[in-house]
Amino acid sequence: MTRVVGIDLGTSKSVVCVLENGRPRILANAQGAQYTPAVVGFNDDGSVIVGQKAVDRSIQHPGQTAAGVRRRLGTDWTFTDHGKTYTAPQIAACVLRKLKRDAQTALGEEFTDVVLAVPAHLGEAERRATLEACELAGLRALRLVGETSLTALAYAAHTRPDREIALVVDLGAGTFSVALCEIGDGVTSVRSTGGDNTLGGNDWDQRLADSITRRFLARTGVDLSANPLALQRIRVAAEQTKIELSSAATSTVNLPHIATDGGGDPMFLSENITRADFVELTTDLLDRCRAIIAKALADAGLSMREVNRVIPVGGASRMPAFTALMTELGGEPYRGMHPDESAAIGAALLTGVLTGAIGDQRLLDVPPSGIGTPTGTSPFTPADDTSTSTPQAEAPRASTPRDDQRQASASHDDGSQAAHASNEARQRSGAAESGGRQRDEPSPLIIAAAAKHGLGQHVSTHPHRWFGGSRAWIYGIPLAILGVIVIASFITDGAGSALAVAILFLGVAGLVWLRQFISSPKHTAARVKYTGSQSTGSQFRDAQLSLFEHGAVVQSGGRTHVFRWETVSVIEDITRVSHRMYGSETGVSWTYRYQLTDPSGADYLITDRFVGAEHWGPEIRRRVTAAQLPLALAAAETGKSLEFGSITLSHGAIRAHNRSVPWGEVQEIRVDKGYIAIRVAGEWLSLTKVAANAIPNVFVFLELAERLRTRAR
Repeated sequence: MTRVVGIDLGTSKSVVCVLENGRPRILANAQGAQYTPAVVGFNDDGSVIVGQKAVDRSIQHPGQTAAGVRRRLGTDWTFTDHGKTYTAPQIAACVLRKLKRDAQTALGEEFTDVVLAVPAHLGEAERRATLEACELAGLRALRLVGETSLTALAYAAHTRPDREIALVVDLGAGTFSVALCEIGDGVTSVRSTGGDNTLGGNDWDQRLADSITRRFLARTGVDLSANPLALQRIRVAAEQTKIELSSAATSTVNLPHIATDGGGDPMFLSENITRADFVELTTDLLDRCRAIIAKALADAGLSMREVNRVIPVGGASRMPAFTALMTELGGEPYRGMHPDESAAIGAALLTGVLTGAIGDQRLLDVPPSGIGTPTGTSPFTPADDTSTSTPQAEAPRASTPRDDQRQASASHDDGSQAAHASNEARQRSGAAESGGRQRDEPSPLIIAAAAKHGLGQHVSTHPHRWFGGSRAWIYGIPLAILGVIVIASFITDGAGSALAVAILFLGVAGLVWLRQFISSPKHTAARVKYTGSQSTGSQFRDAQLSLFEHGAVVQSGGRTHVFRWETVSVIEDITRVSHRMYGSETGVSWTYRYQLTDPSGADYLITDRFVGAEHWGPEIRRRVTAAQLPLALAAAETGKSLEFGSITLSHGAIRAHNRSVPWGEVQEIRVDKGYIAIRVAGEWLSLTKVAANAIPNVFVFLELAERLRTRAR
């Protein structure tokens, strides 16, 4: 059989994945990016642009941009530009053409056959429209398979469990899909599916955008709802704010020149949005998710007590409120699957099943109720010719769920098998991070260390040059330069001149050091003393940091250092550095500081500048919080007081410096330049200026405090 490619045609972005030597590989597009925005724009001459260029142009030309077309497949929606009207399948075909063209370039060969990931609850009209889009793009869809079913297949190939019931929930930009699957012995059997094709992360964005617009109207009396350019800027800012609120308790929206007043003067939009505000605006959207999950459970005849794994995927699943919902339903969610790539990876794996390249996995899918089978496409997905093409609604019930510890160690009984599985589901090529650097696979030393300590599935690996470095280089080079200058001065002008040069050089160095001391955060030195750090960075020069399901591995100088999330004390210190040239901002970098405690009890203070801050900082924060937060919440619920340095949290109040404040009076809690600040009655209380380094885990502290505060309200 000729080459078959897996495609996830998403609402906001699309991913192409191919199977090579039995392993899935994400294909980068022509711009070198892992994902292609599913956005179509039209130039002034009527020519079509697709992807990031269309996104960039949409800010100034929203009326010439079509986005989120997957939601509109199967409807009578149309888009008109330059007098020409396009249907939803025609717009979707523009995206598919670019995906096909870029993938063929990356592969060096042509293809037409694809397995396409679609929303789990796909109706007849949507299915026919999707097939039409494929045909217009010159593609033949061998299978249209639910995203959640494909994610379950990817999970099964990744972890190879003995027997599990898994609940896969996919909250993408435009759709919400659910699948309950029984996995074991190489068979992934879908027991039930559900979803809402009009519910996704875009709805959270729109709620936030509407709130920002209303606030601006209330404050200024200017209604922006009739201004397309202003609305487009607000929508973009709302999405960015949603992302920022996943790793921070508050975010500020700043949009200069958003409108003009009656006198023609420019007006500025500036709004502070807290995570609590965001949660309050979108509570009903979470309730809709909860109801869909409950129905899928009922359809499968299962309760959450019988579910072994809850697997959230989709870009919007990163929201803390959605993570809390998953925790509420079934305990700690499994985060070993990439939120944006899992469906495409599953589609690529299924191509291997169809072509015979993969013989040890089977997917038995069920169609959503009420849809037929279009010609040439089967809603069922048997893994081989002998498997049945009938719904699996009467599949045998799963065995009694095992306890969490047994489930956690099932996936890494053998070190080499765990390493192979982690590489298989995480294979990357040319995966450009936002800073242009490429993500690497773990080294053999990292794989062995992760297997030995049972760190579970591999998430990602990235090379870093840690701050610090050798003292010989830090001090040796300037001293060598000074020595050369002094010797030259002595030879040419004598001892007096050499002494004067040395004094001048040391004076300049002293002024530089003084300026750095004055401008640097004052808590840094105290933090180093507090952690008992063996090194502030030179311990891990030219290192690789690899994230796993249950911990992290740092490799440097041929040695590995292993840290489990349950034992990590993390200090969050995010410093935003603006790079400027001629007064204009040319870029931004971020600095994170983490305190890690290895199994031997030794502490390390790791400092690094992460160019891809949207991935690494929040990723570490989320994993540590996920490992430690449930116990902290349970303790608070039982009435225990939790001490974080000099701050004490309890179910009813927060206490600092011998003063207690009820949660109902607390408006906001934040970490700012190394201090914990609490806002009460519109004022930041001085009693809460507690150095962040006095708190072993700022991540857990902030999340726990925010939850207790929200519940009290």
